[in-house]
Amino acid sequence: MDSRIIDKIKVMLDTTGRTEEEAQSFFLKAQELMMKHHIEMADIEDSKKEKKAIGSLEVDSNTYSKEHKVRLLKVIAENFRCEAMLINGKMSLLGLKEDTIIAVEVFNAAHYMMANKAYNLRRRTGNKDDYGSYMDGFIYGLKKKFDEQVAAHQEWGLVVVKDSLITDFIKNTTETVEMKGKMNYKPQTESFAQGFKDGKKFEIDEKKKIES
Repeated sequence: MDSRIIDKIKVMLDTTGRTEEEAQSFFLKAQELMMKHHIEMADIEDSKKEKKAIGSLEVDSNTYSKEHKVRLLKVIAENFRCEAMLINGKMSLLGLKEDTIIAVEVFNAAHYMMANKAYNLRRRTGNKDDYGSYMDGFIYGLKKKFDEQVAAHQEWGLVVVKDSLITDFIKNTTETVEMKGKMNYKPQTESFAQGFKDGKKFEIDEKKKIES
């Protein structure tokens, strides 16, 4: 294994002196390199450090637009080797500790962008159905983006598969329950199309652009 690539990934994963947005961007770039070269966190960590460990992180789970949060969380989980779960009644991502950190950061950034743009669209049109239609399109567009990335880099296919430690844990525990999202709105074609376009071109630093 090329030690130069390992060193490069280590630098990317080091958040020292970086803003939250910069750290998120480097996390994604690091994961892309790890996928491309079939590198796991165990290859990066020193042998003295802990072996693989399961981690879970809670995400914002207020009831407002909760059905869209569930669907978005599932898309993120599927592409970052995690599982979207209800743990102690709270929406969470379950996976290897390193994977959950990255996945939650991506979820937060994607949801921030999606919710803000959907809210602004509804304010402009005065049609509450535009809100749900936009978010539905955004989620579908984001899923399409991830699917196309994997299709373009077939070697990534096995890399996004959940670690056996996670699948075995889910299979053998009764404390976690898979979430199911439910949609309840009248579809609006134009709003869906705009959401799809924005979701497909989503980048982690879009949150920073919206805030500025």
